[in-house]
Amino acid sequence: MVGAGVVGPGAAWATHEVEHRFVVSGSIRTDDGAPRPDVKVVVAHPKSQLSETVFTGRNGEYSALLHLHDRDAGDPVTVTVGDEVKTIRAAYTPGDHHTPRTARVDFGPSVAGEPSDHSMAWWYGIGGGVVLAGGLLYWRYRAKPASRRRREARRQSQKTPRR
Repeated sequence: MVGAGVVGPGAAWATHEVEHRFVVSGSIRTDDGAPRPDVKVVVAHPKSQLSETVFTGRNGEYSALLHLHDRDAGDPVTVTVGDEVKTIRAAYTPGDHHTPRTARVDFGPSVAGEPSDHSMAWWYGIGGGVVLAGGLLYWRYRAKPASRRRREARRQSQKTPRR
């Protein structure tokens, strides 16, 4: 194996397997949403003291690969851009050696078409409203008439004289 001693025995080859790979990607944007090219991004796993330094492309996107194992699931991972540091958890299922292990960390405003926490809150709000409206309609047209029938039956029994 030529060049294996440069990186360490087998370390470079192990990152090609899903169970040894955790990819953090994202975008860096200015306050007005423009991409920031050639920005230094440091992705680190403090527990193992491993880090990867990458630079954003012309579109402001970056992708960094960390060598993490099943035992590292749930560990903190830091992403540093300049003075700003964001900490995430290495969220993946230990033992699942087929699903890619990835995370997305963006800096700056999100761009239309990219996922954001605000868009999910919007959809959850709509879903809650639909459930509430469905419950009210059920109560109005299904549950309420049954209670109305019971009340009317009670009134009828009170109107008829007892013998």
